[in-house]
Amino acid sequence: MELTDNNWILSVGTFLPLLGVLAMIPLRSYLIKREHGRLPYPEGMACAEVLVAAEGGGRQATPVFLGIGAGMLFKLITDGFKFVQGKFELVLGYKAGVAASVSPALIGVGYILGIRIATVMVAGGALSALIIIPAINLWGAGLTEPLFPETEKLIRDMSAHEIWNRYVRYIGAGAVATGGIITLIRSIPTMIESFKLGLGQLTKGIDQSSVQRADRDLSFKTVIVWVLAILAVLTLVPGILGYIDVIPVRAAASLMIAVFAFFFVTVSSRIVGLVGVTSNPTSGMTIATLLGTSLLFLLFGWTDLAGKATALMVGTVVCIAASIAGDTSQDLKTGYVLGATPRLQQMGELIGVITSAGVVCLVVMMLDANVEGGLGGSELPAPQAVLMKLVIDGVLDQNLPWGFIGVGVAIGLVASMFKIPVLAFAVGVYLPLSTMGAVFLGGLMRYLLTRNQTPEVAEQRRERGVLFGSGLVGGGGLTGVVLAVWVGIRGGVRIEGFPPDVGHWVQMVFAAVTILLILGCVAYVATRRPNS
Repeated sequence: MELTDNNWILSVGTFLPLLGVLAMIPLRSYLIKREHGRLPYPEGMACAEVLVAAEGGGRQATPVFLGIGAGMLFKLITDGFKFVQGKFELVLGYKAGVAASVSPALIGVGYILGIRIATVMVAGGALSALIIIPAINLWGAGLTEPLFPETEKLIRDMSAHEIWNRYVRYIGAGAVATGGIITLIRSIPTMIESFKLGLGQLTKGIDQSSVQRADRDLSFKTVIVWVLAILAVLTLVPGILGYIDVIPVRAAASLMIAVFAFFFVTVSSRIVGLVGVTSNPTSGMTIATLLGTSLLFLLFGWTDLAGKATALMVGTVVCIAASIAGDTSQDLKTGYVLGATPRLQQMGELIGVITSAGVVCLVVMMLDANVEGGLGGSELPAPQAVLMKLVIDGVLDQNLPWGFIGVGVAIGLVASMFKIPVLAFAVGVYLPLSTMGAVFLGGLMRYLLTRNQTPEVAEQRRERGVLFGSGLVGGGGLTGVVLAVWVGIRGGVRIEGFPPDVGHWVQMVFAAVTILLILGCVAYVATRRPNS
């Protein structure tokens, strides 16, 4: 079976996301319940507040609907009609620069998160944009040959974005992996306790009726059976894990999937708990998985094309699991706040993930078939996939830029030494400053609106701002879906819009003014009295 076969894509993409949901079930009591005060899970909390407001009806739900409308409007302005560029960017010397996305969703997420986490994240982004990129530019200015992994351009001829894409992302991946390992080590005692409770269900046969309704998860036995069944299919069915037909090799790959999936499901859930799903660096976790898997394959001598394909499949499964776990965490948080029964939620997640993931696969297949050049072509270049290929080739062919990854590891260790939240900081290093900048502006607006206020007024502004920010996230997401459908209907042709024929600085002024308008809307809604 070829790796591009549509039946293979549909089967893998539909059923393997179950791992992400299953791995979150034993972690719920720890990450969702016990860490309630430390992990805000912004989208989950926002959904809970939206549901409460909707149930209250009337003026209580007004900020949500205003946010949805504003989110849709600004998303259409930037991504639909393209009246305004998608980000404000100010280029400084030595290819340094500051930037902020014209994104109502990211600004809304920032308001939900608050100033502390938003500041840590933007500090990581500033480190990349203002220090690391200029340092690489100065260091590489005298080189006469491209520096691997770049194979064509000299560093002096590269833009700041190209330097970030070709070098800084490896640094960020090293930082994210380090932050994940540190977080996992710190979480081990409590996770062991969670699994002891699960094993107790198996050995002692704990009656679920004796457990409080809000603490009833799917049984640990059910989770184990499902996970073992999935791993057995991966091991025994040829063609799923690449081209290797040797069962022991596929068994080893399945074991790696189990280990890495559990590890990065935990990391992913903690990250989205801190910074939200929109800023979850899934590709960074996938790169870390590919590094670990490829190193083991190199040790075992599985370095041919079949070995590379199998290593990619391990990364694919872990990527899907980590991504789904982030979404599942937000749903479980909403349920926890509202007093839902976790067991029923988890059953719904298992059913829902199969249907939704299948639709995603169909959309990807449609784009690959209808867009000129398909996936990897000029219209859909798939840069993340290229990066993953470089990682696998780099490890198995022994030419990976370990120096850049080592810098990221060092950054993560130093951040940990100074008691900086490592994961939030590492996410900032890995993602563009424009993303972190928009999040920071939202958090800053919340700080400015609530400081020096009475507790009652501060709480009112926080609540109304969070509801409006939730609407911004929802409105932006809905408009994104509509625009994607429009692109699909037109055979994958990109939306050109009606960009104004003006100079660069005028475009930046438009972008800055639009950001200020979004922030102004947030401030206006948050500061209005409920009865005004």
